[in-house]
Amino acid sequence: MESPRECADIREWVESHYHLTSADDMQEFLTFMLEAGDRQEYQINYAPYTLNPERLAAEIAILESGDCAEDERHHLLRLRRVSTNEDGCNEVDMAAWDIAQLVDLAIAARQLGWLDKPAFAEVLDRAYQLAADHYSGWQEYAAGMYAGFSFFMGETPERESFLAGFRQALVAWLCGAPVLAGPWASLDFPGNKPRHFAPLHIDTLPGDQRILH
Repeated sequence: MESPRECADIREWVESHYHLTSADDMQEFLTFMLEAGDRQEYQINYAPYTLNPERLAAEIAILESGDCAEDERHHLLRLRRVSTNEDGCNEVDMAAWDIAQLVDLAIAARQLGWLDKPAFAEVLDRAYQLAADHYSGWQEYAAGMYAGFSFFMGETPERESFLAGFRQALVAWLCGAPVLAGPWASLDFPGNKPRHFAPLHIDTLPGDQRILH
């Protein structure tokens, strides 16, 4: 059970980053992330530009020619990323970024008492299935999560530092280096058949994918 101070910190994070102030807000947003999320925003507002480079260039030029409000600035940054296919944003499935946020928020909601145990388990099961539906393994999942993190990041002078740190963390998870810090190296991806009887260093048991052993 989290302390009052820890709960206050979690609530502050949820409110400042996602503008969620109640259990109802959280449940609605979790449903949105499961069904649409940031991946839908890319498909609706940015993917069409990949089919029309001239229109993309014109849109960027228009936004660059005047003063941009904050929302327009974010839009411009994303259009530039589409134009250069930065971090493969136009080629990889970015659903993993939604899944990662979804699980983080579900954990926060559980810690705040906004989700009971059955509801929390249901969200995790649906996130697990979403990963299985969109990806075939951890490598593809990592590429999607990194692309989403990069594409949807707001303007910040620390962008390159954030990206470098995230890359380093993903490499550790994928290759298991350092030892005991990279569980993806031995953790079977959702929906795949078990690859080994005994885990290399951390794994789940059949039918018990929520608990690492």
